[in-house]
Amino acid sequence: MDIGMMRLIVGPPSFFQNFTEYTVDIIPTTSRIATPHHRIVVLQLHGWSYTQSVPEQPDTLLAVLEKAESLLTANHYMLFTCKDGVTGCGVAAALLLARERIKLIQEVDVYRSVLSVLFDRPQFIICVEQYNFLHTAMEKFITVNKHYGNFARITT
Repeated sequence: MDIGMMRLIVGPPSFFQNFTEYTVDIIPTTSRIATPHHRIVVLQLHGWSYTQSVPEQPDTLLAVLEKAESLLTANHYMLFTCKDGVTGCGVAAALLLARERIKLIQEVDVYRSVLSVLFDRPQFIICVEQYNFLHTAMEKFITVNKHYGNFARITT
């Protein structure tokens, strides 16, 4: 579809267990200079109704965040949107921060991640259920990612 001096090409959806991936390419149609085209990737989560404060399973959000991180490069950005504009985004942002913290400094600190997002916008985390979900999601993340060895359970 052409819109002004741009052509929009909507790619076919790719279906995954926890999300669906959609792509939109934006290509300039009239340009004297070689301008790059832009690709927008939309990841739509499954299993998190707008009536729920958290997803049914932490795997859902962990999978979409992993995919989103794999798409990032130096000049690409990530944008979260959700039904009410804040709470789903806050849970995702806090989980993303907690995951980055464990990757960078091998420290699990859900509380500090929640404080960071609440500092930016107090409506990001609105209930204890969301806070508990973040703990469960980080436990799942550590269990699945065995390379964080200092978090392995000690068995006797």
